[in-house]
Amino acid sequence: MSTERRFGTRHVAFGALLGLALSAGPAAAQIQVDAATELRAVHFRQGEGPEIPESALRAATTLRGRGNGATVQGALAWLPFVSKPDPALFDPQELQRDVVRLRRLCADEGFPRARVRYGVTKDEKRNWVNVTLIVDQGAPIIVREVDMAAADTAAALAIPEEERRAWAKLERSLRRLENHPMRRMGLAQLERDVSSWWQERGHPYARTAIRADVDSARSEARISVRVDPGAFARISRIDVEGTRSIEPKDVTRELPFREGDPYSSKRMTQGQREVQSLEMVRLALVDLPADQARDSTALVRVRVTEAQPHLITGALGYGSETGVAADASWAHRNLGGRAHSLTVAAVAQTGWLAIDENPDRRYRGSVTFKEPFFLERRMSLLLSPFVEFRDDVQDRSLQYGADLTPLYQFSPLRSIALTYGISRRDVYEYRYGDFASGDVDLLTRLQQGAQSLLDTLGTGLRKSQLTLTATLGTLDDPALPHRGVLVRPSIQVTTPSSFNSTEYSRLDGSIFGYLPLSHRTTLAVRMAGGRLLPFGKSLPEPGDNPAVRFLQLRDVAFTAGGSNDVRGWSNRLLGPKFPDIRAEQSADTTLLVAQGYVPVGGFQRVTGSIELQFPLPGIGSKWGGNVFLDAGRVWTSDERFTHGIYAGEQERMFYSTGAEIAIRTPVGPIRLGAGYKLNPSIVDLVDSADLLEAVLAGQPIENLPQHKRWRWQIHLAIGSSF
Repeated sequence: MSTERRFGTRHVAFGALLGLALSAGPAAAQIQVDAATELRAVHFRQGEGPEIPESALRAATTLRGRGNGATVQGALAWLPFVSKPDPALFDPQELQRDVVRLRRLCADEGFPRARVRYGVTKDEKRNWVNVTLIVDQGAPIIVREVDMAAADTAAALAIPEEERRAWAKLERSLRRLENHPMRRMGLAQLERDVSSWWQERGHPYARTAIRADVDSARSEARISVRVDPGAFARISRIDVEGTRSIEPKDVTRELPFREGDPYSSKRMTQGQREVQSLEMVRLALVDLPADQARDSTALVRVRVTEAQPHLITGALGYGSETGVAADASWAHRNLGGRAHSLTVAAVAQTGWLAIDENPDRRYRGSVTFKEPFFLERRMSLLLSPFVEFRDDVQDRSLQYGADLTPLYQFSPLRSIALTYGISRRDVYEYRYGDFASGDVDLLTRLQQGAQSLLDTLGTGLRKSQLTLTATLGTLDDPALPHRGVLVRPSIQVTTPSSFNSTEYSRLDGSIFGYLPLSHRTTLAVRMAGGRLLPFGKSLPEPGDNPAVRFLQLRDVAFTAGGSNDVRGWSNRLLGPKFPDIRAEQSADTTLLVAQGYVPVGGFQRVTGSIELQFPLPGIGSKWGGNVFLDAGRVWTSDERFTHGIYAGEQERMFYSTGAEIAIRTPVGPIRLGAGYKLNPSIVDLVDSADLLEAVLAGQPIENLPQHKRWRWQIHLAIGSSF
C-alpha cells in the first residue's frame, strides 16, 4: 500500500513539472524529465550587494548532485571502505522546497525582500539535469541602533563597581551589530551573551528579551535589549546523584566551587567537564533543578552515570614505516573505590609488510597508575613502569624504567606536566657506520671491529631526566581541527650526573595553526624546532674521538623525515645519514655489505609544513585530500662533535611537496600519500652499496649512478599528519 503511494506521488510530481518552464529565461523551452533523470550538479548565483556565504546557501538546501566525484567513487568501489555511488535522482518537489528554504534563510540573514529563482538545463543524451539557484538579495534591513536597559525601564541596571569595565566591554561588542544586516542568529547570540554575562557573575536566573523595531520604508531596525538580572544567589547545597561505586566526595572534590560560593555558570560548565574526565564517569551533568525557588540560594545537582569498572581495548593498524602494528590494554577504572585507575598496556610494531628498508620494530609493555586528585583538583599523578625492546636503524636494545608525572590540566587543550624518568638501556647491537674525516677514515673504523666500538660506546646506558612539557591552545574540534592554534613546548635535562651515562639539555617545540578557507577547506601550518646542548661527561675530553661522543648521544639527537614530518623522505632519513653496514661471512672472507641507510641525526632541527586540506566531492563526506609543501633541516653546529659525514651536503635545508588522500575511520584517518624531494642530496639518490664501494675504493661519490625515482616517497599511515 505504501509503495503505491510513493509511486503515485513521484509521478504526480513529474507530471506537474512537464508543464513548467524550468529555466531562468522567460522564453525558455520546457524541460521533460522522468523517474530516471539524475541531478548532475547544483550551482548558486547571487545578485549585487552583500553576499550570503555559499556554504550557508548549500547548507540550507537538500538537493545534492551526483558530481564528477561519483565517477571516481565508482572506480574505487573495489576498496573495502568505498561503496558504489547512489544515483542522485532529480526531485522537482524538493527543488520547490529548496526555494522556500532559501527565502527563509535570506530573511534570517537580514534580506526579507529576497527573490529566489532557478534555472534548469538538461543533457538529453545522458538524461541528467543541472540546477542553478539564483538569489537576488534585495535591500537588507540595517541595524541602526542597539539600546540596552533594565527590564523595568523606570530603574537603572545595577552594575557592581568591580564589573563596570567588563560591562563596558560587553556594550562595545553589542555595538558591532550596528550598520550591518539584522541577522536572526546575531540577535539570538546577543541574547545569549547578555544573559551569560550575568549568569557568570552570580545571577542564575538572569533573563534577556530582544525586540526589533523595523522601519520597512527605510530598511532600518532598532534593537531594544531588556535585561532582568534576577536575584544574586549563592550555592546552598551540592547534591550528587547516580553514584554506585564512586564516593560522592570524590565527585564533589573535582568541582571548582563549594557551598557558600557565588553561583557561576562558567564554573558549572568547568565542573561538569572535570567530573566527566574521571575514568569511571561515562556521563556527567551539572545544573540547577528547574523547580527550585528563584531566590538568593542555588541548589546544584550533579548527575553521574558510571562506566563499567573494567575496560579492555585493542586495535590493529599499519604504517609504511612500522609495518603491521597492534596495541591492547586492560584498565581498572575505579581502583579501591576512589576513582583511581590502573592500566596495563602492550604495543607491538612488527615491521611486517613495511615499505621502508629498515622499519622500526618496537615491543613495549607498561603499567600506569593514575590518581586523579593529587594535592589540587586539577592535578593528577601518574606512575608508569615500562619495558621496551626495539630493533630499528639505531640499535637493537632493551630498555626498562619508570616515569613519574604530576599533570596539571587547566582545560582539555591547556596543560602542563613535569616528568621524572629513570631507565636503563641494554644495547645488544649498534647500527652504525661513519665517513670520518681526518686521520680516521671509514676503512680504519670498520677494521676496528664492531665489538671494540660497542665497548667504547657502552652496552648499559643509564638515564635520569626531568622533562617539562606543556600544551597551550584552542581548537574548534581536537579530533579534526578546522580553526585554532596549538603550541607544544618541551624542556628536558639529565640529573643527577651519577645516574646518567650522558648529560645534556634538550629543547623542543612545535606549533600548529588552522585557518578555515571555506566550510570544509582548511589551510594548516606546522612549525617545529629543537636544540640539543650536551654538557658534563658528554663533552669530548682531550684525546677523545668526537665521533664516539656524538654517537653516544644518537638516542636523543634530532632527526627528520617520515609520514608525519617532511614527507618526501623516509622515516628519520632527512639530513645526515650513512649506509647500514653489515658484515657477512663467505668462506674465510668477511664481506662488508650495505643495506639501506641509518640516520646520524644532529644537535639542531627545524621543520615546517604548509598544507591545504579539502574534501573530495562526490566520494562521500568521509573522504578528503591535501596538497603540501614540507621543509626540514638537521645539523650540528657544535664543532667539538665533528663527525665528518658530508656535513655541507646533508646539513642544508631540504624541501618536498606532494599530496595525500584520506578516509576517516573509527581508529583515525587512513592516509595514502606521495612526497617528492625537490632538492635531494647525492646520498638521497645513490644506492648504499654503491656508496660503500666507492668510499672503500677512494672514488668520488658524485660520479655514482643516481636513481631519479628515489625522489618519490610513498607512505601509508593511520592518524593525522598534523
